[in-house]
Amino acid sequence: NLRQSSAYFTGMPPGDAVDRLLGMDDQDIIDIFRTTELIAKEAGTDSIVSYWFSLMPPERAAELNRKMLKKP
Repeated sequence: NLRQSSAYFTGMPPGDAVDRLLGMDDQDIIDIFRTTELIAKEAGTDSIVSYWFSLMPPERAAELNRKMLKKP
């Protein structure tokens, strides 16, 4: 379940979350990021996704961001 995965990653230190996320397929990361953003929006809080992006190698972050901008 994506909501459970999002809660798992948001519940750990951001650096650890990014380390684990980077070992996943791009589409799985994108699904988790989109779900995390949706949960934050529903709660009226800021999403941690932009911070996770900042902790990633620039090339990978750019590729993921480009893919996220495409419609699901």
